[in-house]
Amino acid sequence: MKQTNFFSIVLAVIIFVTLGHEVSAQSSVGIGSASFTPDANSVLDVRSTTTGVLLPRMNADPTTAGNNDDGLIYFNTVSQTYRYYNESANTWRALLNDGGSNFINNQTTLQPTSNFNISDAGLIGTTLGVGTTLDVGTSATVGTTLSVGNGITVGAVGTPGNILMSLDDSWIGRGLLAPRVAFNTASEVITISPVGSALVSVNKPSIPVLGHTAMKIENVGGGSGVGLEISGARNAGAAESGFIDFTNFSGGLSTLARVGVKNSAGTNTEGSFHISLQSSDPTATGVLTERFVLEHNGDLTIDGKFESNGIKETSDGRFKKNINSISNALSTVMSLEGVTYNWRTEEFPERSFTEAMEYGVIAQQIEKFVPELVCTGDDGYKSVQYSHMVPLLIEAIKQQQLIINSQSQEIGVLKASVDAISEHIKTAEK
Repeated sequence: MKQTNFFSIVLAVIIFVTLGHEVSAQSSVGIGSASFTPDANSVLDVRSTTTGVLLPRMNADPTTAGNNDDGLIYFNTVSQTYRYYNESANTWRALLNDGGSNFINNQTTLQPTSNFNISDAGLIGTTLGVGTTLDVGTSATVGTTLSVGNGITVGAVGTPGNILMSLDDSWIGRGLLAPRVAFNTASEVITISPVGSALVSVNKPSIPVLGHTAMKIENVGGGSGVGLEISGARNAGAAESGFIDFTNFSGGLSTLARVGVKNSAGTNTEGSFHISLQSSDPTATGVLTERFVLEHNGDLTIDGKFESNGIKETSDGRFKKNINSISNALSTVMSLEGVTYNWRTEEFPERSFTEAMEYGVIAQQIEKFVPELVCTGDDGYKSVQYSHMVPLLIEAIKQQQLIINSQSQEIGVLKASVDAISEHIKTAEK
């Protein structure tokens, strides 16, 4: 018999003789503060409600190679772990405890086949169940490679909102039902639940060419374009079915909000978007170089030519008050001056002026006599409401026609007098 077995027998005999506790018929030894019958299925049955069993304590594994039996156990005072001997591997192994409060243990009543099983190869068994809370510390470090077999599924399959992402055989997919759909399929790629208000938030990205561009939709493939569709299903009469809202997060004055067409090459660059939405606040800053400007107060600025099959202006009398006739229309029109001119294209290239000769008026000259027809923009440049000159011209023509009618009558009287005098001269000559 080996040395360890000999000491075990000696220890058992000393305890039996000195303490005088019972040995059952099945050779079970019982140790305790009171007399009791040892468990028949146990070689040694130790019972106490106030003290424990103190095993041998060492600061290193015993080095008696080949003389240790399977199951030999002691407490290591350095690593603060219980260690047992594996005879077939001829090595000491630590029990599942690090000396603190961290441990791996099965908390269920029934032990499944592979509730949590990690082998030397790092394999996880058929089922890994985590309770209501899984808490990972401040750092979770994964090695150089993390291999996933048939997939990782988050949430319950078939339950809306639970499956956030899945990894299936070397690709990443998404969806609510199995099989999940890959991100590179032709169908919808990202679906956002209608629950909540701010569903997608991008915080201060920085793209040098475009400035702080929050979202970019790009198709680099040749021969095809890219589109963005906003579709709603509102049944209310005036409610929006979809909208794009430009806001200023800092709470200050909003200067420019651009919606435009931009090519990667050519003259249509970031500084010349075709459509611009601008605040009408006169203190807002920003250089306007756009071709089409729509202000939130309803004004529309177009630097180039405007072509249409017709223009309708609101003119219903039910919208108007303080209606008065235009006086001195003819004399006012007589004060105005029509001119021909050419645009100063070299000094204002951003205005898209043409080189052709134009017919029109000068805003400053019109402003002297009819200031209501002249508007001054936030940039100080003036414009003329040509269509609003029509009522002035109408009344001027009417006044002119009255003069013409009066003069026609006078001419008729004079003509009749001349005819009478001519007839009298002819008679006298006979």
